This record gives sequence, structure tokens and C-alpha cells, in this order.
Amino acid sequence: MKAKTLITFDDVWQPPDAEGRQLKKSGNEIMDKYLSLVRANYTANLGEYAGMMRGTATELKVLTNYFTGQSPQKWREDILLHDAKWYLLHTDMHVHEVAAKMNFAVHQGFTLFFKRKAGLSPKAYRAMYREKIPTYRIVIHEDPSMHATTPRKA
Repeated sequence: MKAKTLITFDDVWQPPDAEGRQLKKSGNEIMDKYLSLVRANYTANLGEYAGMMRGTATELKVLTNYFTGQSPQKWREDILLHDAKWYLLHTDMHVHEVAAKMNFAVHQGFTLFFKRKAGLSPKAYRAMYREKIPTYRIVIHEDPSMHATTPRKA
């Protein structure tokens, strides 16, 4: 006996009931769940993500393509790239630390992935874009009236 899944065609495309209520999961709910799982666990494969959602990899592929026009792998790579860019621009983490945070076994693999997707190495990306983001240094004095926020020189 097959266990009930959360992401089947029946769950998504059920017509409204007699009172007009749509009782099944929407594409947004499915995508929100998938994307939150990717962010929580960068290393899982498609089958593992589908399993976490109590579905199959095929169902996840079909539904993701139907609702967004993109594959689940493309979404996963986009999230990895987005999060890696954020860490590079908003933290002082070294590239190998960002690679570890993104669950790459070696930072060279991360660098190749990043360069293929972003067109620049992580170091070059950080150098090019970090100076364009205003950063602030909080200056705290014993006298509260003297507290100030001033731009920090890079």
C-alpha cells in the first residue's frame, strides 16, 4: 500500500467543492515547501527533497516545471548562488568558509560552480560588488546623545 503523498496531481488539480472552496495545496505552497527545504539542506538530492515532502522525484519535477517553467535542479542552483552571493557581500567569511556553509566538500568545487553561474570567481564578485553596498559602523559613546552611525571605509 503506497503512502499518501503531499505532492500528487490529485492534490494540486482538484476542482472546487460545491461551495467553491479549493481544499488542495496550491503551486505556491508546494514551491515554498521545496525552496525552504533547499535552504535548510543544500546537500540533499532531488529524491531526498521529494521524500521530505512525502512525494516522488518525478512528481516534484513535473509540478515544479508546470508551476514555474524551471526544473527543481535549476531552482536549487539559483538558491545556492543567491545565498552564496549574500554571504560574500554581507559577511567577512573567506571563500572556503562560504563553500563549507553551502556544503561544498572542497572550495574549488564551489569556485567552479560560482564562476559557471555568476561569470566571476567568488573573490572577483566580492571585489566588484561589495564596494557598491553601503556598510555602516556603529559608534557608541557613553553619552547616548553622542551615538552615531557613520559610513565605514572599505
